[in-house]
Amino acid sequence: SFAPGELLGSGRVDVYRALGAGIFPVINLDSVVTIDAGGDGRYDPGENVDVHVHFSNTDDPIWADAQNCTLYLSCNDPLVEIIQDEAYVGNIALGAMAHNSAPVSFRMHADSTYGHYVKFVATLRGAENYTYVSEFILMVGYPEIVVASQDTNSVVIGKVTEAFDMGQYIYDVVRIPEEGFDLQRMR
Repeated sequence: SFAPGELLGSGRVDVYRALGAGIFPVINLDSVVTIDAGGDGRYDPGENVDVHVHFSNTDDPIWADAQNCTLYLSCNDPLVEIIQDEAYVGNIALGAMAHNSAPVSFRMHADSTYGHYVKFVATLRGAENYTYVSEFILMVGYPEIVVASQDTNSVVIGKVTEAFDMGQYIYDVVRIPEEGFDLQRMR
């Protein structure tokens, strides 16, 4: 019978859950950790940057562990050169996190001038033809606009950056220490 509550039941069917449960994991990209060669947290022209991508697997027991996973890094920006595009991640058990122990890496082209946002694609491939794709964005180089402030409660900075965001300007924020900068030493 096709009547609700009869043999065929009623409601919606989650096809992915129905077919993938027990076979595939449910992976999320949790964070991206970068280490630039200069150690200043900026990705300067010509500088190598190591990247570690942290993934997590659901703790829902209906799903499966991610097994034998490898991370692949890609980018379509012509000013970014991918140096090492592949790194082994290993297994990600239910409810666990994992990251690539050896870094993937990139370099910003030495001739690039001003900073811009770059979209990277992190693809995780594992056993059973499992593939997870996620994107993350990093600022590379120095932007034309730098906002500097000692504002400790971020009210003023928030208003300024909100205006830049609305205008879709590329900018960066630099916090000035309370003791200020020694301008005599900087000359």
